Amino acid sequence: VAIVAGCGAAAPMATSAVVSDDPLAQPEAPLTVETLPGELRGAWPLELARGATGWLLPWSDGGEVYARLVGDDGTRADRFVDRGRLVGAAALADGFAIVVASAGEARVHFLAGDGSDTVVPAALAGDAVPGIASDGARVLVAATEGGQIAADGPQPLTATLALVGPDGARALDLGAVATAPTPWGDARGFIVAVSL
Repeated sequence: VAIVAGCGAAAPMATSAVVSDDPLAQPEAPLTVETLPGELRGAWPLELARGATGWLLPWSDGGEVYARLVGDDGTRADRFVDRGRLVGAAALADGFAIVVASAGEARVHFLAGDGSDTVVPAALAGDAVPGIASDGARVLVAATEGGQIAADGPQPLTATLALVGPDGARALDLGAVATAPTPWGDARGFIVAVSL
């Protein structure tokens, strides 16, 4: 997996004669290429997260999840996270969160700026939906169950959410849904299907 982005240290910006907030009118910034080991499996694009001082680039290899921390100062550090399926990653106010799912459970890794890792488990009813949302302190993980067509009639698709913070997890039942929920969040809260 190769990622081309402004992942490196910010270069000094040349003075522009154009006074504008338009990013297309700004001077070019140099690109950095990060080549991650492992295989690209699951959703594309990758769940990359931009934090206060750098980037978190997660990847999977052989059923294990890893992450590369790329600092704005040019530092790079790879670390093993967990065994299971990568669900998603998000930036927090003081670090990052990575969610790994296996055997009806999501494990949320809260990676602090000092390198510590707090792991909070959350029960999942069904299969975790790729992608997570964050409000800067907590993450929201969605899971679905059912939705198959059976000989005696279709099984409805149901969804649950897990709201997970460093202090624990809480389940939210959405009941029957038309499609898998796609959560979104910012510092003001979360939105799921324009209702929560």
